[in-house]
Amino acid sequence: MKPGKLGHAMLDLETLSLKPDSMILSAGIVAFCPELGVGPGIEVVFDLEQQIGRHIDADTVSWWVQQTQEARQVFISKRVPVNTGLFLITNFIHDWTTGPETVQFWGNGSDFDNVLFANFWHWASRKFGIGAQPWNGKNNRCFRTLKNLRPGFREIMDKPRKIWHNALDDARWQAECAVEMLRQIK
Repeated sequence: MKPGKLGHAMLDLETLSLKPDSMILSAGIVAFCPELGVGPGIEVVFDLEQQIGRHIDADTVSWWVQQTQEARQVFISKRVPVNTGLFLITNFIHDWTTGPETVQFWGNGSDFDNVLFANFWHWASRKFGIGAQPWNGKNNRCFRTLKNLRPGFREIMDKPRKIWHNALDDARWQAECAVEMLRQIK
């Protein structure tokens, strides 16, 4: 698969709150397109100390305590500074997709992943002086809407996952499902 050819990117976030200004533990992004399938991905685990002042929710933290040991690895993973992580994501989108102006940027829910990540990006831009988010908001797409378009898509959703609530694994699984769904729609 050649860099720069994939017109879609699937985002999955792991957070410490459901609010738009949540602390973000990690982001997973996978490039894909219906014609070529699923491409490479990137996972970034963000420094939490730099995010002091962003929202943390006790219910979400309690939820994390109940997750598998594999999912909770995000709490002990090597973290990168926020600006470094966002730089890596920007490079990934430039290298593996059709680019910031045209890539279809998917999240699981019209009001979650993309909204939280845009809020995070704008906050980081002000705090650290990084550039604008590397996707055009008019190209936000909702995986939750896609998977509810047809009753038959439920069967696709039965695909096994490696680790539930790992940003990269969830983004890859969602991208694999989206490829199959989009192929059926065409």
